[in-house]
Amino acid sequence: MGKKKLLVLGILGIGLLITGVVIYLEYNTPQRTSFEAFSFATGYILPLALPLLAGLSTGDMLAEDRHLGLVQLFMSRGVLPYQYISGKAIGSVVGQICFTGGLLITFLLTTFLLFPAGPILEYAADFAKAFAATNPMVYCLVLLLIYVCAATAFSGIALLVSVWIENIFVVVVTPTILYFAALYSLSMSLINPYCYLALNEGVSSSPSFTFLKVMGYWITISVTVHVLAVMAFSLKKDHS
Repeated sequence: MGKKKLLVLGILGIGLLITGVVIYLEYNTPQRTSFEAFSFATGYILPLALPLLAGLSTGDMLAEDRHLGLVQLFMSRGVLPYQYISGKAIGSVVGQICFTGGLLITFLLTTFLLFPAGPILEYAADFAKAFAATNPMVYCLVLLLIYVCAATAFSGIALLVSVWIENIFVVVVTPTILYFAALYSLSMSLINPYCYLALNEGVSSSPSFTFLKVMGYWITISVTVHVLAVMAFSLKKDHS
């Protein structure tokens, strides 16, 4: 069931990104290239879809186990709470790296079939337009890494919520709700990691923010929520 779910989500993700390519064709650009299509489609689609895809793909693992009664089964067989939740946390990170990374690599390769390789002349982050024009492949790979880091953070948020909430639907949609709430409430803040997911909002107002710092925001959030999930579940008395 897990593999089938990931396959369906992967197909859904590719479908959404292809929709982004179709929208890209409606915009004017000096030269249509595979790298620019990747940059545009991911920036257009993923800020909306990534939190939900992350929650659906790996963020609901604990909630599903609780729903099926597997948590108590593992506990009854001598598995300690911290061992169990540590495995879930590792699975959340590794699974999300594989899922989102695989999805975006597949999509990048797909754009090679649709457009010729070439510079990104229009649809890149404001602070990195020159870099995207001269190093489009590297720029797209950096984008890919940032989205992967963000996806692990969203998955970790769902895992943390599922420590207390068993309802799978609530667990899955929580990262999306929190993302939009943070995006709305912090939209005027220069120190706003959520704003940098699309890499095209507000960046020019603070040139000191680099790709590494953007990635660092999401890694920090990911590590924090996964550690909190491990601690919360380990200290929890009732693991039903």
